[in-house]
Amino acid sequence: MNKIIIRLPGGGRIKEKNQHQDISWWGYRGFHIDPEFYLGISSIIKSNPDCIFYFISGGVGAFMYTNFSNAINLDDKITSEVGCEIVSVLHKILIGSLIERDVQVCPVEVGLDGLDDPNYSNYSCYFIKPNPNTLSTDSLAASVAPIVEADLILFIKEGAPTYYVGFDTPTKVTEWSIENIRLKSVEVVGNYLLDSEALDILENVKPKALIIPPEIFSNFSFKKESYGFGSKDYYTEIKS
Repeated sequence: MNKIIIRLPGGGRIKEKNQHQDISWWGYRGFHIDPEFYLGISSIIKSNPDCIFYFISGGVGAFMYTNFSNAINLDDKITSEVGCEIVSVLHKILIGSLIERDVQVCPVEVGLDGLDDPNYSNYSCYFIKPNPNTLSTDSLAASVAPIVEADLILFIKEGAPTYYVGFDTPTKVTEWSIENIRLKSVEVVGNYLLDSEALDILENVKPKALIIPPEIFSNFSFKKESYGFGSKDYYTEIKS
């Protein structure tokens, strides 16, 4: 079986509705997590029966809670735990959705230390339990690779393969070395594209790794050339 790690998108999944709110403090109800991307996950799993998928969600909307935590001066440990819990809520929703669609999904999150547990060996996909000891969901995704001997990691990020932060103008990058990502990150405050822990793991383990935009994920086929994504103009390959 082919082992595929999917870091699901975070930023960009919250969209504005075309819906007027009569009461001003209900303005937040004009935004929602767009379900369209997530509704296609079951089809991808079913159309790739020779693959086992390991999903890690980005923290969709988690910034509101982690920013609030920081604003009231909670320590970093609690803020990190809050972010993890938001990701776990997203996982619970997605697991329930896949069960309803007759996907053989593990019904609970699996921690990094449980991936080799024989009790979790009969499913076509798993959601990885967030770990506050990792820097981000990107590094969590990378951490799965050596444990399961992954064949491919897909980091799904809005806008890829065109990047804005750290460039004078929007720049398309179809191949990006880990060394150059590190150099670019020096110019940016906070984590850049992929955090240092994720880059270290990718450099050591050397799995095939791509950064793709959400719009092409529905085309994924492990057996097709370029995984069904078309030419390299549509994604970024990470080179070790």
